[in-house]
Amino acid sequence: MAWTRVSVDTERELEELARLSHRSEVMERQIALRALWMNKYLKINQHDLAVKLGWSQPSVSRMLRDIAKTDEAAKILQSETAPVATAMELIRRAGRGEIDHDDLVRRLKEWEFDAPSVTHSLLDEWELDENSTSTLLTAYLDHLITEDEYEELAAAAKAA
Repeated sequence: MAWTRVSVDTERELEELARLSHRSEVMERQIALRALWMNKYLKINQHDLAVKLGWSQPSVSRMLRDIAKTDEAAKILQSETAPVATAMELIRRAGRGEIDHDDLVRRLKEWEFDAPSVTHSLLDEWELDENSTSTLLTAYLDHLITEDEYEELAAAAKAA
């Protein structure tokens, strides 16, 4: 069987690479903030964090030292609630009753959503993008936000 070469949209591939790089940076920052919070509030030591992350203890130490210098860390360390990494995690916490309705709506209004993935087939629908505006639909379908709030949040996210 001979394989045919598939035409590749170079610009789209470069855009996807940039999106993945940005997402990686955001997740690395969220991992560092969560680890810092766990170290302070849950008293989980650097060795245990390193084992769970599959990193060396000195790497975890550097990560904690570097993130502790940021304004984000100062805000996180004032809260006894673990930081939220994705919009879907925020919605899941609200679904469990850990975040009240007004706080959920306020935080979603301030959320920095990723651009939604471009759908090319029905198969793409099965992939949930945990930090895109598509999570707003989940919040609405789970009755965590009203239809009016959904429309307002989706419009605000689209305008941003």
